[in-house]
Amino acid sequence: MDIEVLKRSLDRTDALESVVRELISVLTTEQLSAFQSNTKKRWELAEKNAPSELADTISRTKALALKLSGIGN
Repeated sequence: MDIEVLKRSLDRTDALESVVRELISVLTTEQLSAFQSNTKKRWELAEKNAPSELADTISRTKALALKLSGIGN
């Protein structure tokens, strides 16, 4: 992979993470609870319905998504 492509990908990821964190910070307690509940449910559905060959990718992505949303460690 070209180093510039990798740098742009990392920059994009960092930018998206900062936006998500900022959005989460302005949610009310009720909104945050609903957001976290919906996030967990959607990842459970993804795990249940995804082909087995995607299990590792889904597991890694889910762990990061839950952490970012304040659910995971």
